Amino acid sequence: MWNFAVMGLGGIAKRVIEGIVLTPSACLYAVASRDASKAEAIRESSGAKKAYGDYEAMLEDPLVDVVYICTPNYLHHAHIMAALAHHKHVICEKPLVSNEAQLRECFAYAKEQQCFLMEAEKTLFTPLNQKIKEMIEDGVIGKV
Repeated sequence: MWNFAVMGLGGIAKRVIEGIVLTPSACLYAVASRDASKAEAIRESSGAKKAYGDYEAMLEDPLVDVVYICTPNYLHHAHIMAALAHHKHVICEKPLVSNEAQLRECFAYAKEQQCFLMEAEKTLFTPLNQKIKEMIEDGVIGKV
């Protein structure tokens, strides 16, 4: 069971939280916002175990395994790097970062920290795309 923390509790976070709660191998362990009262309200409504009004405090929690970043796009790079610095695996809403240099830096740091880093791109996992991937791998539709 992986303990997830959701960082940033704007509009997209609601759907992310619902998905985590429905995933058998995941536990919605914590929610974090710059607004402690908002974090506490979402903790109560979602069943998360902890609420943080400070991102750094959440990242320092040794029970957090994976951080799902739902903060504004311009903060993604800084939040990814902070989570990785605390040896947390990271899934980040799209766009992951603003440019190629930041992308390379984040993935290099994730590798150095031996952490998983992924952009939250759900279309990769839809049944249709999984079938197309399988067909390509099996050579069914020829060379792509």
